[in-house]
Amino acid sequence: MKNNIYYTEGAQRDLDAIWDAVAHDQQDPAAAKQLVGRLTDRAARLADYAQLGTPLASIAHIISDYRFFATDGYLTFYHVQGSDVFIDRVLCGRQNYLQLLSGIGGEAIPSESEMP
Repeated sequence: MKNNIYYTEGAQRDLDAIWDAVAHDQQDPAAAKQLVGRLTDRAARLADYAQLGTPLASIAHIISDYRFFATDGYLTFYHVQGSDVFIDRVLCGRQNYLQLLSGIGGEAIPSESEMP
């Protein structure tokens, strides 16, 4: 059985900001589309392998059910509830992501495969 993938509002904002940074700041919309595509393609693998990522607790002295994986210098943070996988944030690995994660949460937005 495949897992359902949901993007929180925070994760969607992160992906939009990544696209904006590459498309506008670097003036390369094609590269922006490719990068966001690689990020979402990798997250889509969670439909089959929800435990793909590394537990966040393995790199930080915190108790957490969150997991993460790296793609092209970005870290995708997510958690699993039954057969539902929630993509919570997609952050640049150079950011202080532990501080940014302290406010994790928000309403989940279904992935494109979950939309009617």
